[in-house]
Amino acid sequence: MKKVGFSASRCIRDIVEEKVDIYDVVSITTGTMCEDFTHWIQVMEAYMQVEEWDSRSLAGLDRDKVLQVATELWESGKIHQPRCVGAHRSSSPYVWMDLVHTSEDREASPALRSAWDRAQMVETLITGEDPLNPQQPKPSSFYNDDF
Repeated sequence: MKKVGFSASRCIRDIVEEKVDIYDVVSITTGTMCEDFTHWIQVMEAYMQVEEWDSRSLAGLDRDKVLQVATELWESGKIHQPRCVGAHRSSSPYVWMDLVHTSEDREASPALRSAWDRAQMVETLITGEDPLNPQQPKPSSFYNDDF
């Protein structure tokens, strides 16, 4: 089941602890404000030093696995940092939300259908694959070096 996350550290913890499969993650909206990959890794290193009782803590986890997951999320474009563009993320009581509904739900609600179509487009832009047809070759326009 596809998921959207709302906390870098808590989501990474869940992935490292194998509670969530990294391939089910569509995006994670974070409160971080990392200008580049180096800064992102520095933040992850800092989270590994935070006391375990703090919800941001990645203490006690395998360092290499944390950095591997953090790197994969960053490089796949799944980290969304509203603060980097002058916006602020709303606090959420949830760590994850599932993206689940039926085709009947989509047909009954034009708003849900529109949101679903947009979510599919975003996933395609992020992964380069059509989530409804994963066997199809990637469109060459996603990888055009002229952009």
